[in-house]
Amino acid sequence: MDSLFAVGVILVLFTVFRRFFRTQGPVLSFASRNAFAVYVLHPPILVGLGYAFSGLELNTLVKFALVLAVAVPTCWLLAAAVRTLPIARRVL
Repeated sequence: MDSLFAVGVILVLFTVFRRFFRTQGPVLSFASRNAFAVYVLHPPILVGLGYAFSGLELNTLVKFALVLAVAVPTCWLLAAAVRTLPIARRVL
């Protein structure tokens, strides 16, 4: 029964997004072009930031929010920068 529900939800989401979200703005277009590069590059960025913020004596949730606020723009900007390199453009 759960599988049937999950498939139904996916089909409804496909229909909603096909009907109401047909176009991409500049932000979604940028995200679409750089998504795979972010996927490839985010692990070392997250590990590095986690290690860099490990010395802070903060609540875990606050530290998570801080790393998130730094990591998201860093990942997307670094991915865009790396994709400008000729050799990376072919791969990413």
